[in-house]
Amino acid sequence: MGAIIDDSDARVLALSDTHIGFDSAERPRSDRQRRDADFHAKFLCALAPALRGEVDAVLAAAFDPLIEVAERGVPVLIVPSNHERGSLPRTLFTDHPRLHIFDRPGCIDVLCGATTVRFAGFPYRRGPVRDELPALLAEADWRSDGADRHVLCVHQLFAGTTVGLHNYTFQGAADVIRPRDVPAEFEVVVSGHIHRHQVLSHAGDGTPLATPVVFPGSIERTAFARRRRPRASAW
Repeated sequence: MGAIIDDSDARVLALSDTHIGFDSAERPRSDRQRRDADFHAKFLCALAPALRGEVDAVLAAAFDPLIEVAERGVPVLIVPSNHERGSLPRTLFTDHPRLHIFDRPGCIDVLCGATTVRFAGFPYRRGPVRDELPALLAEADWRSDGADRHVLCVHQLFAGTTVGLHNYTFQGAADVIRPRDVPAEFEVVVSGHIHRHQVLSHAGDGTPLATPVVFPGSIERTAFARRRRPRASAW
């Protein structure tokens, strides 16, 4: 239902593509069974490690349940996705001091024990994000002093990502980022957008990537064709 990125210094719970509100309707035109409650229930289930205080930070989207996590002292970082058109409305809930929204390129430092982890990110970008990546990272100003480790948080496509029943692989389009273009100082990239959980650890020629890319995957299946896909994951 999400990916727990775990090592000796920090535990980060990453949730993507929660699809809260995916199948709801204030004024439904039919009496068919809707699945919004399923998505909400899975979201709460996926947040359980954070609510138990077992992680140092949460990367996710969707507000209300995350406020409870923030109230318990766990920093929450949100990357607006393509469904939010790269932005999220500001409300009283989003002004919580432990809730950070990457509504523009930027970074935030999170103290995980004695280790300072700098999370850099930017909202979903349409178009030639591959060419725009250096400028977006420069605007995030992630290289400033004071951090021990670095994580990049985005909602984009990466070369080598596979989707669909026939394992279509994204490669050369302008909206597909090459993992090798991510600065090696980032220890990991956490990205949404792809509903299948996967970890890109090697380039197409088999050589190891300096920075692996983790896709937590959707917390719930959104299509019948995905019925046999596993949801829970850890890395």
